[in-house]
Amino acid sequence: MATAKKRTTTKPASSKKKPSTRSASTTKRVVSRKPSTRARAVAAVKRVRKTSAKRSSSTKSFHRAAPDRPFFSLQPNIQTVYWIILAVPVIALGLWVSNISMQVQSLYDQIDAANAASSVMSIPKHVDTPVEK
Repeated sequence: MATAKKRTTTKPASSKKKPSTRSASTTKRVVSRKPSTRARAVAAVKRVRKTSAKRSSSTKSFHRAAPDRPFFSLQPNIQTVYWIILAVPVIALGLWVSNISMQVQSLYDQIDAANAASSVMSIPKHVDTPVEK
């Protein structure tokens, strides 16, 4: 993103004095002083304005660029290789987790079968007892 440089312009000092808006009774007397050495040094320095070469405005920044190739093309490129390299470990990890899940579920089934065989409930026989009156 290009940034615009701030342009600085200097106005030439006019030799004409501005007319005073004050009345004659309130004007102050102007005392001329010898300029200091600092003021002379500053006045002697020339300001150089840097300019850059004009650029041609042939860029079209607000127009959509034409695609290099169609989106649904079957031409493999380097990104295809990257996606394949990424997909292989992900799919392998998913298959491994699925396999472990099936093994754990099989183990639970075996435990449930063993518990069901050992805990056969016996039905107690009821003895009829006479009720006292």
